[in-house]
Amino acid sequence: MKREVEIGSLTRVIILIIGVICALAWFSAATTPNNFHAAIGLTSLVVVLAPFLVLRRYDLFSPWSIVILGVVSGCANPAIATSFGWPDMEEIERHSVLGQEPSYFIYPGLILILGLICLALGYFTIPSTIRYRYSVGRRIAPSRLYLAVFALVFVSVAATGAFVKFTGGGSDRISQKRTTIRTIDVSSDKDFSQYGYLRTISTVASIGFLVLFAHWGSTGRKLSIYQVLILLGIFLSCCVLPFYASTRAPLIWIFLSAMGMMYYTNQKGLLPKFTILFGAALTLIIIVTVLRTPNAEIGDELNNMGKHLVFNRNGPELAKTAHIINNVPEKLSFQYGKTIAVWLIAPIPRELLPGKPLIHYGPIIGRVIYGNNVSGVPPGLIAEMYLNFHIPGVIFGCLFFGWMIRKIYELIFSIEGEMAIVVPMYLFAFLQLPYKALANSFGSGILCFVDLVMLGVIVYLFTVAKDQYQVNQNRHDSGVGY
Repeated sequence: MKREVEIGSLTRVIILIIGVICALAWFSAATTPNNFHAAIGLTSLVVVLAPFLVLRRYDLFSPWSIVILGVVSGCANPAIATSFGWPDMEEIERHSVLGQEPSYFIYPGLILILGLICLALGYFTIPSTIRYRYSVGRRIAPSRLYLAVFALVFVSVAATGAFVKFTGGGSDRISQKRTTIRTIDVSSDKDFSQYGYLRTISTVASIGFLVLFAHWGSTGRKLSIYQVLILLGIFLSCCVLPFYASTRAPLIWIFLSAMGMMYYTNQKGLLPKFTILFGAALTLIIIVTVLRTPNAEIGDELNNMGKHLVFNRNGPELAKTAHIINNVPEKLSFQYGKTIAVWLIAPIPRELLPGKPLIHYGPIIGRVIYGNNVSGVPPGLIAEMYLNFHIPGVIFGCLFFGWMIRKIYELIFSIEGEMAIVVPMYLFAFLQLPYKALANSFGSGILCFVDLVMLGVIVYLFTVAKDQYQVNQNRHDSGVGY
């Protein structure tokens, strides 16, 4: 069920070229201190790509690929852009540097690299082999599956409609829900609800999409036009709430999940299909971005989109990590695990838990470091480990997290069961886990287990026990109705 591809010589050559460029960046930083940002960014990239120099085969949709995605988008890109002065020094000064000299970033930069090295060691060197294979013990019943998928889409649409109603949206406010709410202090307001439970419920359509795709795609036969249209309709229904709420990340994950399902079901012509999906995702993200600001010029919004994609304070960004580390414990006190443990109550709706404490530590960072009361800045895994347990937290926390995501990955693909059960479990519940932790918080991964429980309950509804499946199959083969 797990699919791996050969790692070619060209890949290794590209990594070595990046390594050479990285070395040159370090040499140039001796005379041009601002190039230190690029040196750290390229070093982070070399660290996460180095394992490919010795690996022979690799699963393109493994957790490590998501780690690479997070490092490229959240660390390497903004660091390199800072050294090159893109888009302009005023924007860089306002968003990242905050008036600090290059030497300010040296110590945090080394901590950042240390964390990534420990993450790689935990993932690739600590034994995580599963000695025993586990059986699901259930088989998909097609008649139940189709009814369940219809119900999932219905529930998802209902949750989306409720979200639109409760947030006061309508046809005149499509894709503007991300507009900053200036009257809310996100670091202290405990009554403001973002209706996260409705967002979660709306994702059940994604489960239906992935399971149905896996069920039809695992037969080895080409999908019929009717199957394609049904899958396309469900896929589009998955995109409605993220589009309305103007949240680009969920849209990206929906498209990545679709690509992953194509990959694991061995669909032919992956490159053109991936290209089409990538183009569709990019187009949708551009539309969402343009619609975020009413009456804005399209050219200006597209230019801003480029800046926001590079400088968004998500991921293990060097500047953000430096500001957090250099302000511990003077402005940001050590948390000793609080920022992780508080996520245990995150799934409980604020309507059921009045006075629910602040879950995200990002609003605190946004206010203390950036003077921003209307939006938060998530710490990211490495900075959060430092914020909680200093350098030992970075070392052991990253080692553990690297081992954990590899262990979960191996465990899922060691399960004996139909592809329509196992692969959606991975793509829906765990594909985002490395990125959420690396960009947001270690504790945010707890929500992935909420997704797993939700998926498990739903899977139970459209499956039957293996022995019952065999009885039903025998009746079907003998022409006896059931």
